[in-house]
Formats: sequence, structure tokens, C-alpha cells
Amino acid sequence: MIRERNHIVSVSSGLGSAFAWKVLCDKYGPENVTGVFTDVNGEHPDNYRFLAEIQYELGARLVKIGNDGRTIWDVFIENRFLANTRVDLCSRILKREAFQEWLGSHVDPGETTVYLGIDWSEIHRLDRARPYWEKLGYGLEAPLCEPPYLGKREAESWLATAEIKRPALYDK
Repeated sequence: MIRERNHIVSVSSGLGSAFAWKVLCDKYGPENVTGVFTDVNGEHPDNYRFLAEIQYELGARLVKIGNDGRTIWDVFIENRFLANTRVDLCSRILKREAFQEWLGSHVDPGETTVYLGIDWSEIHRLDRARPYWEKLGYGLEAPLCEPPYLGKREAESWLATAEIKRPALYDK
């Protein structure tokens, strides 16, 4: 018996990851794709509205990792270090490590592909991330980095058709 792969999308509450999630739901069916949102508990309030509307539109499962309510400020205090643009302490702890921990307790790496919402204009980020995820045993893909190279214009068009307003911070 051939076992289906787990299709897990890292959902940030931004446009790119939402659109990647949609592309994957179209490809594999929403019942076969799980979005995972790691909450830093300090997102703009409208990001949560956007996530809820995207999940409803797609009809797919969304897992929210709450980090026990910890915020970036808690991470700064715990580590006695104020992070900056050169040290991604909060992204590492509240996003990547929390996501990895969830994956480790819910899926088999050898049967799982992790998807990122970066597009073709950021392929260098995919190239940097691939060895990290492969070392952990997961497949890694970014559907917006593959032909037909969809991007923000197509994502905006999809949102307009679905009558979903993009997150408020895009207008700031």
C-alpha cells in the first residue's frame, strides 16, 4: 500500500503563504493540505481576520500554534537579548522551532513535504532553507517558485475574486 504524503504549509498570515496554500489545495485537494500558523502573539489584529477568511475560502485545516501565549518580549527577556535584523531570535524560537516541534509530534518526516509561501523573486530564500529542512528529513517546496511562476499579481486577483480583503498592513 502506498501512503500519501503529508502536505504541510507554513502559513504566516501574509499574502504569499495564503496563495501558496490555495495553489496546493487546488493541486491536492483541501482535505489533503494542512496550514500551520505559528503565532507570535503580537500580530496585527487584521491578520487573524485574514487567516480565518482564507481558511473558510479554502475549506482546509488550519493548525494554530500558540507558543503558550509567549510574545517576542518574553523571548527577549528569557534570552536576555534584544533581537535585531541580524539576529532572528524570535523567528527562530516562536516560528521555526515551534513549527518543527509540531511537525515532530504529528508527522513522519519521510512522508512529509513542507511548503513555504515565498515566490520566484525570493528563490534565494528557498535555496537557503532547503538544506535546513532536508537535514531534518523533510521535503521542501515553494509552489510559487515553480512554473508558471505565480506571484503577488495573481494572488491579489484571487483575493478580489474571493472577495477577501488583504491584510491591513499591506496598505500601511
